[in-house]
Amino acid sequence: MSQQNRLRKHINLDIKKEIISKRESGKGVGDLSAEYCMAKSTISTVLKNKEEIKSAQVTKGISRLRSSRCNFTEQMETLLVVWTNEKQMAGDSVSGAIICEKAKQLFEELGAKAPSTSTGPVKGFFFLAPRGGLSDLGK
Repeated sequence: MSQQNRLRKHINLDIKKEIISKRESGKGVGDLSAEYCMAKSTISTVLKNKEEIKSAQVTKGISRLRSSRCNFTEQMETLLVVWTNEKQMAGDSVSGAIICEKAKQLFEELGAKAPSTSTGPVKGFFFLAPRGGLSDLGK
């Protein structure tokens, strides 16, 4: 099986913490690799990120850490969902094209207000509204 066709396997946060704990108590990377049926490079990557993993404050039942999107994107999506809900409650028809135009408008308005040091859009970037997946708004 080539590397391109290999499936990625998710490693539970609890397992990562367990690996870190066992390594700190003196177990070798090779031993951990054999015990968890993982490549040594995978174990090494977990150990390399141990500070982030150990400091993770997650809600019970959450087993994955994900990078959060920038505040600008979340703010834009929240405003778009609120606008869409208001339009639908008013009985207005809201097509995908209309939502895309509103998203572009919000992007430009928020970009104009964002200071240059914020996590907002950078001068020279442009907004490209999606043409599919609009039914996921508000979920």
